[in-house]
Amino acid sequence: MVSVAHLKDVLIGNEISFTTPFDTTKQFTATVVYYDYQDSLNYAWAGKLDDDYGYLVLLRKPDGIIGYIQTPLELYFIHPVGHEHAVLIEKNLEFPEEYICSMDSVISMQQSLDICDDDFDRCPAVIDVLAVITDNALAWLDLNFPILTFELFSQMITLDLRAVFMELSYLNCNIALINSEVPNKRFRFRTILENVPLTTNSLNDVNNLATNDDIMVLRDDFRADLVIALTNQAYGNVFGRVFAIGPNTNAIVGISQIRFSNAPRFTLAHELAHLFGARHDTDTDGTCEHGFLFQDQNRVDRRTILAASPATVLGPGGRELHFSNPEVFINGAASGTANDNNARVLRNAGCTVAGYKLPPEWASFISSFDVVCRNELTFQACAFIMEPGTGFPGEAPYTYEWHYSVDGGTSIYLGDDECESVTPPVSGAFMYFFLTITSDDNLVNHHTKIVKILDTSDPPCALTRPEVTNFIVINEHIDFLKFEYQITPNPSRGLFSIRMSNRVNKIDEHVVTAELSDLHGKPHINMLINLTNSESEFDISKLPPGTYILKVTRGEYFSYHKIIKL
Repeated sequence: MVSVAHLKDVLIGNEISFTTPFDTTKQFTATVVYYDYQDSLNYAWAGKLDDDYGYLVLLRKPDGIIGYIQTPLELYFIHPVGHEHAVLIEKNLEFPEEYICSMDSVISMQQSLDICDDDFDRCPAVIDVLAVITDNALAWLDLNFPILTFELFSQMITLDLRAVFMELSYLNCNIALINSEVPNKRFRFRTILENVPLTTNSLNDVNNLATNDDIMVLRDDFRADLVIALTNQAYGNVFGRVFAIGPNTNAIVGISQIRFSNAPRFTLAHELAHLFGARHDTDTDGTCEHGFLFQDQNRVDRRTILAASPATVLGPGGRELHFSNPEVFINGAASGTANDNNARVLRNAGCTVAGYKLPPEWASFISSFDVVCRNELTFQACAFIMEPGTGFPGEAPYTYEWHYSVDGGTSIYLGDDECESVTPPVSGAFMYFFLTITSDDNLVNHHTKIVKILDTSDPPCALTRPEVTNFIVINEHIDFLKFEYQITPNPSRGLFSIRMSNRVNKIDEHVVTAELSDLHGKPHINMLINLTNSESEFDISKLPPGTYILKVTRGEYFSYHKIIKL
């Protein structure tokens, strides 16, 4: 039995420090990577342990806290037994000699887009997943995470641990997206109990699921993009399978072992990623989208969620809660390569998969960059709403309530506009934006956005550019640039115009160029400004909402302009 506390009571400077009863001399520190806050009794929090050696994941519900602590050698499941108490259970991290997510006989569908292209699909997307709990999966839940009713300190407690276990499983899928720098995609789950006929052959079962009329009717009823059957069926050493590798409208179903949904295997996230087109590190077909097995700077074996090599190679630590991405580092080592980049697949295929079915209700995001330089004068976050179809829940108009925090605890009210701005603090590593959106039919969405603060010396902030205000000139020759063009509308949802004055059109033959880049300095658009016209348009509707920098150049003179894309 261990004592647990409200997050605000243990969160110090974006970190949680703790010990476990198994080794009270070992002090762990977890630094925040994910935070989804609704109120003091409903939130999710995840942090990486020191040196990226594991995770602390907490899911707070009114009846208690559930979660887990994963290190390279240990896994502790936090099992709630009341508001402020939990049982910490040590789990076995042993893997079988051959761990398989079988790809044998899996259909290769003709993909509807090239998922190997460079990050062309950055639109926000909510992927609706129908999770079908089979009878034997329910029996496993009842045995391992039952509904408990008991008296604790003269108070009767009822806990439906089945539901919180499943919510924790779903939470892992979305944490993995955030960890892998896929911030504008999100899984949304619906859970049903359904008696699905099962055999001892996973290939037969997934094929039967794909042709099960009752399941397809339920999919239509719930307007789910994907269907995953969670089972506890004995398939030998096969723990998951999909009908086909996506993205394709026939690649929509899979099966996954329920007992491996959480750490250390994260099989549910693994199988869902296959339906986007993500593949294993063991594939030999030359495609670009692989999981990744690698060693960190201390030569510790690590593997991302789609890695499927035998455990004898990997050691007992389990999978990282990441999809492969060469731009995400785990303890000093890149978690992917140019060809091992499942994060790219998820970004590129996300909106295609989300478009398989009309969404069952509205969805929303906080739109902003994930990092900010400390020398920025302002940082803006906006509400991005995906409105439902006519007659579906979550109708416009919407009201907004923004709060802001530097430690994840104490928050300050910001305002009630669609977009709000703050000045980055002079110290600290993170900013938090808390947003509550209420629809006209009184549905409520809560969002939390963590923004990492970079110092001036960090490479993305050390670029040759000024502190950005609405308009900054960094060259003393300002006559041409400061007063002779205008950008409208700003903010915009994607279409901007650069309007040059008549005097500029006539002054000389210099070429005027415009380059749009993000706050990391990565260029996205280069264009020539036509001086024979008074106005030139550029479209950034395919870029994610946020703040961009437009550099306008004529000869040796140049200036910068902040562009806000809603």
